[in-house]
Amino acid sequence: MISVAVQNGSFVNVYNERNCLIMSRPGTLVGYTSNTISIKNSNGSVQTFNENGIMISMH
Repeated sequence: MISVAVQNGSFVNVYNERNCLIMSRPGTLVGYTSNTISIKNSNGSVQTFNENGIMISMH
């Protein structure tokens, strides 16, 4: 479960409910829910990942 996602420089850090880092990806934070996170990468596409870090869509 995703508890919080924060922009940290050029990376997005994602934390679980125990405040443990579960994912860190380069890009710009677009938004997140308890199950997914969307990150805009350097070429302008938005990638959506599940809480396990698996990409589930790209636009």
